[in-house]
Amino acid sequence: MGESQPSVLLVDDGELADVRELLEELGADFVHLRGGQIPETLVPPRDMVVTSPRRAADVAARGGTAAELLGGPLGIVVVEEDSPALRRMLRGGGYDYLVRRPVRREVLRLLLLRALYRGPERRRALRVPRRGDATLVIGLKRIGAQLADLSRSGCRLLLDRHLEIGTGVELELPTGEAGRPPLRLPARVARSERSTRDGEPTHVAGLHFARLEPDVAARFESLLSEAGAGPIEPFAEGRAAGTARVPREQRAEPRRRFEGPITELASEAGRVLLGRDLSTRGMRVEPRRDLRVGDRLRLALHADPGGEPLVVDAVVSRDDGPRGLALHFEPLSADVARRLETVIADLPTVETLVDGEAASLGAVLSEVLPDRA
Repeated sequence: MGESQPSVLLVDDGELADVRELLEELGADFVHLRGGQIPETLVPPRDMVVTSPRRAADVAARGGTAAELLGGPLGIVVVEEDSPALRRMLRGGGYDYLVRRPVRREVLRLLLLRALYRGPERRRALRVPRRGDATLVIGLKRIGAQLADLSRSGCRLLLDRHLEIGTGVELELPTGEAGRPPLRLPARVARSERSTRDGEPTHVAGLHFARLEPDVAARFESLLSEAGAGPIEPFAEGRAAGTARVPREQRAEPRRRFEGPITELASEAGRVLLGRDLSTRGMRVEPRRDLRVGDRLRLALHADPGGEPLVVDAVVSRDDGPRGLALHFEPLSADVARRLETVIADLPTVETLVDGEAASLGAVLSEVLPDRA
């Protein structure tokens, strides 16, 4: 009997013991692979890959970080030391964050928590139950299939034949756009298994989409919006929609599952912000539906790797749409301003890798604190 796709894949040679402890503490559903246990083909986890520099290239080459996938799992690399060459390699491998040691345990915990429980702000894992006809194009072959569900990162198909994992395909979807051809999404087969439907044997294939050209991505977003506009009955064929099988050879040990207060953790994660362009005047944070221009916040900035968080008061001064929200700091005390200047002059503990070298400067994790009584 197969197991569902894990939330987290941790790959190292034993040097990420603190990450493993935090994943256990947070109740993450994770698989831990050590060195030689890495299989030839990795099925990407739902949420996150955490690895060391030594194993980063192996994981990227075998599909773990979904370097070519749109909206794949987050990729995090924890390093003792780094270099421009390493950062270029990690960007090319599709990784999202570099974490430099020494790193305070709480900073690492917040980053993992944010990736695991992103709540209503989470768009990467949006999955729209959708039933309809689709066509797979493999070379010169066209194969009819039924679309069971659809997300920004991939889909699940029902079809009459087995597909080899790793096969490159194109998924053709009708959109109903007058005068326009069907939408064609490049993808690869991430999983394939036998199942049953109405008592009859069938095959289930999971696809992960490759990076899309801008015009294709825009049409795809419209299709997802249309699919999610009203209630659509989920399709199931023996297990929950949206789940996937992890190959047995990928599981090095029993899965770690959570039995605690998920709601409480999700609420805590909702208070975590990733800031960019940090200065003594303010910073920019990712787009948030629950923040508006004029909102006032108290923030604990986890910017100093050797000290306690810096507590500042801020106001949302500007909404830059997809680029995020601009926060303006209220006047800082002399001590906080001095510490903040020191932090800004150094490399950040957590560096973002997705927007190039310049955009990574001044990154900082922060928590929204309760209002003062």
